[in-house]
Amino acid sequence: MKKILSLMVLAAALVACTQDDPAAIDAPETAAVITPSAVNTTLIQPRVITPRAAFDQTQEGVYHGIFVTNDASIHGKIWVNVGNDDQYDATIISDIGEHFNFKGFQSATNTNFYKFENGADSFVFDLTNFNRPKATDVVVNNIEGHIVTVKDRSDQRAASALGTYVDLNDDTFAGTWDLMTDGSIAGNPFAAPNLTMACILGPGGAMFIDDVFETFDYPCITGAMGTTPVFITPADGFGDLNEFWAQDQTLDINGNDLTYWLGQSSLLSQNNNTEDSGYHNNDFAAMPATGCFIFNGFKSVWFFNGRVGSASFDDPFDGTAMTRNNPDADVAGLYEAVSNVVAQPIENPFE
Repeated sequence: MKKILSLMVLAAALVACTQDDPAAIDAPETAAVITPSAVNTTLIQPRVITPRAAFDQTQEGVYHGIFVTNDASIHGKIWVNVGNDDQYDATIISDIGEHFNFKGFQSATNTNFYKFENGADSFVFDLTNFNRPKATDVVVNNIEGHIVTVKDRSDQRAASALGTYVDLNDDTFAGTWDLMTDGSIAGNPFAAPNLTMACILGPGGAMFIDDVFETFDYPCITGAMGTTPVFITPADGFGDLNEFWAQDQTLDINGNDLTYWLGQSSLLSQNNNTEDSGYHNNDFAAMPATGCFIFNGFKSVWFFNGRVGSASFDDPFDGTAMTRNNPDADVAGLYEAVSNVVAQPIENPFE
């Protein structure tokens, strides 16, 4: 099944695209009027806050996600606190440790809107549908950018991983590629958290969101046939595992298909005594060729409009203390499913 592009802002499309950009997703017809107040300049750290169960199904609470400027000069994670502890604040922590802190205020005319600001830096947070939060008018360090978040819940914790991508033959065609889970577990055989979003910043500064995923067969994990994409972090009750499996995915970008494979697995790396390797259901040289293949250095492979590239996810998968232990997670079943799988190494078919 093909998926239609989710475009968060009107910006330049990927360099290779030639068709016009679609309209921005569900942009509010009029900007919210925000109640002015003084900005709290003290260090704000909403990332250490545990979401309150009372707010799991309300607008209030905690939101987590990713942030990147249009030029990718600042790239990081964001935590937004909407009254979880009677405060309204937000923190961005960049991939090099920079902190950007904001104080929030509710709109005087529309209670679904909040503005978070600190001097010239600010963003508007639209919670009309708190399960699909939207951030607009994003400016950080005087640079326009993108914020994408999901609701973080007391028993279903959100997490993210930062990544980048590049064309293997053109290092000017590059950007950020981030992964996110809202902690939902339906659709995969081990009750593991699902991949909720893949957030891709195009070379022209546009943000593209894949949030409707195809099911796929993953012979690298016994029993993972017809599975939904999986995104497991150590905080989900799976020990020290970092796993993301999203094979055979397709995103329609202005009439051009982006197809990609994500295959990170701590378990498979341990079982096959390999490091820095991707695990894929295709050898890419003779597609389709199903099986379990070790691809050294390529945890992600993508094809787009005649281009081929890879993505790298060096992020330590959040690193923040999270309390969720999924009682439904079949940890033993996952270990058993990997124990007898032998992956086949393949040479780089793109050289």
